[in-house]
Amino acid sequence: MALLWNFIEDNIVDYVGDILPLIMFLAVVFLVIMFFVIQINNVSKKSKVDKKTAFKYVLKKFIKGKY
Repeated sequence: MALLWNFIEDNIVDYVGDILPLIMFLAVVFLVIMFFVIQINNVSKKSKVDKKTAFKYVLKKFIKGKY
């Protein structure tokens, strides 16, 4: 049992600790992308415009700090 714990501690815990910032960064990027996709779909459905126009509208509102 001690050998198994030493293996886990030496290899897996150190590896996860090394890649944890990358995982957190990718999670934030994924959330921002999903936010834009959801907002673009909402704007395009409500205003009945195409996705390109909705993207420009959402991007302008995001830059101005409305979201």
